[in-house]
Amino acid sequence: MCRRDRASGGTTQTLYLARSLTIQGGYTNTNWNTSYPITQPTILDALNPLAPLSRGRVISITAPSATFVNLTIQNGHVISDSGGGIYALFSSANDGITMTGSTLSGNESGWRGGGAYLMGGGAEFTNSTTSGNTSGAGGGGLSLAYPTGALTPTPLSATMAVNPVGAIHTDYDNTHK
Repeated sequence: MCRRDRASGGTTQTLYLARSLTIQGGYTNTNWNTSYPITQPTILDALNPLAPLSRGRVISITAPSATFVNLTIQNGHVISDSGGGIYALFSSANDGITMTGSTLSGNESGWRGGGAYLMGGGAEFTNSTTSGNTSGAGGGGLSLAYPTGALTPTPLSATMAVNPVGAIHTDYDNTHK
């Protein structure tokens, strides 16, 4: 479990990605060949047990892409911003995140995207869930601002509809390219 917070660009987060990266969880210390996500969970957690009121975001992304496999991303909390679990800024239609076998849970934001806020780019969710995420303005599970890529959730009703303030929020402006 990763619980250390780092400040970068004025934001506190558990993990900051400035380069494209794939993060896979579920491995044991003695077997890095086979993932066991049920018995060997990998958790990125913004909760600091020594200072529970000063959590921050779990992941900030400025890289072109990020892939998360068999991870739990939880307990992110940003008061006056978006993206409690994941906050990502993408610059092209080919940019985005991919989540496979992963969970966004218990994340909160004061604005949009309690679970994840993605500016530009796209997102693909396969066998992943969002639950118990909240936001102040929309997209308890996921908020897409000016998406330039595709959103591929599977299955939508089972994974995202359980979030307060609506499961998915999108902003679209046809002048934004």
